[in-house]
Amino acid sequence: MDRRVRSLRALEALLLRDDEAALEAARRVDDWPLLLVRARHHAVAGHLWARTRALGLSLPSDVEATLARRDAEDELWFLHLSASLAELSAALTRAGVPHVALKGPALAVRVASPPHLRRSTDLDLLVAPEDLAPAIRAVERLGYARLRGSHLREHTATHLAHETAPGLDLHHAAHVGLGRIVPASALLDGARTVSVGGVEVGVPPAAEELAYLALHAAGHRFERLAWLLDISQLLVGGEVTREAAHEAALRLGAARALSMTHAELDRARGAGGRHPWARLVTLDEERAWSSLARAGLNLLTSVALADDPVDGARAARGKIARDLAPRLRALAGRER
Repeated sequence: MDRRVRSLRALEALLLRDDEAALEAARRVDDWPLLLVRARHHAVAGHLWARTRALGLSLPSDVEATLARRDAEDELWFLHLSASLAELSAALTRAGVPHVALKGPALAVRVASPPHLRRSTDLDLLVAPEDLAPAIRAVERLGYARLRGSHLREHTATHLAHETAPGLDLHHAAHVGLGRIVPASALLDGARTVSVGGVEVGVPPAAEELAYLALHAAGHRFERLAWLLDISQLLVGGEVTREAAHEAALRLGAARALSMTHAELDRARGAGGRHPWARLVTLDEERAWSSLARAGLNLLTSVALADDPVDGARAARGKIARDLAPRLRALAGRER
């Protein structure tokens, strides 16, 4: 087995299995620096630091120093993210724009203890399409500016930057991919609030949020272990059940994506095999995939995870036109 894959399997055991299995996995680790690299790639370095300390593991001094330093940096960054999220949410509320936070600090406070263990790089807020223009005006008054090329006709999110605050993606659709568009209303209706740094911030309904997270993880072929960990923690914490999430996924057209996510989670926990489609659409870390191979995987993912075959075919046609065909033409041109 490739060393990178072996490190990923060790991370899965350390973070998703019981203490006994985690300790056994730790005993088999023969390259902690590589494990740290893989943890950072999968956005779980903070979780790894907390887990190894809870288990009383002694790490190589350089690895421990790196994790400790990163933990301190992550704590400061989380405070910065949280303050920015609170300011943005307050501005949208003043403007009368209903909104919810996607992922980020509003999810971290529910899936990580302490919350800064779940690292985010920017902020994501969801608004209804008809509220996008007033939402943009509201955040522009805070000093945000649209990035060049962020055109509403081409994107389902408007990307904004700030000189000192984290970047912001203002979404006007809950999810686009796998042959369908999940409207913003699917996550805005029935929204609830969570406390982030003492400020109440809106988040999607519990079941719809988990189905959305599964769509996101499966659509990206589970390229980050952090996404499985988020879903695992929501389920373990009792915030939502698998049954409720399944019902929500049926409404969102995300049943296949949720099924594959559960199968991947069970596999990582050592509790079951893979979903029949998983080996085909999950990024194979044992190979250095070319851009052409990635385009093919994107195409296959769209077909495999679409609940409706018509939606899957429509998505496949779009991806062939946008991704696969240009790469094939470029390859043919180089060969001539």
